[in-house]
Amino acid sequence: MKQFTDILEGYCHPRIKENALNPMGETGLTERVHRLVFLDAAVQSMIRLHFWRFATRFFGPTHRLVLGMLRECWGVELLRITDKIGKKGRENLTIRLLHQRFNDDPRIPAPVREEEKQLFDALDAEYDAHNLYRVRCKEIFHLDLQTNLQEPRETGVDMHTMTMLVLSWYKFVGTFVNGVEPKYVTVGAGARGRDFVRDLRRMMIAQIRHWRIKSFEPVEFRESE
Repeated sequence: MKQFTDILEGYCHPRIKENALNPMGETGLTERVHRLVFLDAAVQSMIRLHFWRFATRFFGPTHRLVLGMLRECWGVELLRITDKIGKKGRENLTIRLLHQRFNDDPRIPAPVREEEKQLFDALDAEYDAHNLYRVRCKEIFHLDLQTNLQEPRETGVDMHTMTMLVLSWYKFVGTFVNGVEPKYVTVGAGARGRDFVRDLRRMMIAQIRHWRIKSFEPVEFRESE
C-alpha cells in the first residue's frame, strides 16, 4: 500500500523505516495530524477556567502570547493538510489526496471505502461551512489587503470540532492501512498537549515562588492592561 504509506509517512529515516513495523515518518499526515491534535489539546487546556484564571492573573501577556501562537500554528497546520490535491501535475501531501487514492483503489472493499467517504464528507462539510479555503488564501497564507481592512469575524470554525473530525478520519484510514490503531496520534498526541500546559503551569508556579522568596509581590494583570 505504498500509495497510502507515502502520504501517511512522508520522509522517514531509512534506519527507522527498515526496523519499525509501522513507522510514523517525519513529514507525512501522521506527524501533521499528531501536531494538530497536540495543539488542540494544549489550547483546550489553556482556556479551561481554572488555568485561565490563574495564568491571566499573574502571567496575562505570556498566556495571551502562547495561546495565540498555539492557535495560529493549529490553523496553519489544518489549512496545509486540507489543501487541494494539487495542480499542473504536482500533488500536495493532503487529506484530499489520500481520500482520492483510497476511493480509487478497487482492492479496498466497497463498505470500507464508503465508511471512509462518510468520514471525509463530514470533515469536508465543516471545511466548506466556514469557507476555509478563502481563509487560507486571504487571511493566512496571503494577506489580502481589502479583507484585512475589514472588521475581524467574531466567529469561525470550532478548533476542537474540526480536530475531532480530522482525527476520526485519520484513525479509520490509519488503522486500515497499518492494521493497527495509530495510538501515537489517537491517544498520545492529546496527552502530550495536556502535559505541555501542565509543565507551563508548573513553571508559572515556580516563578511565583521565586518572586516570594526574593520578597517580590507578584503583579496581577487585568484584561485592560
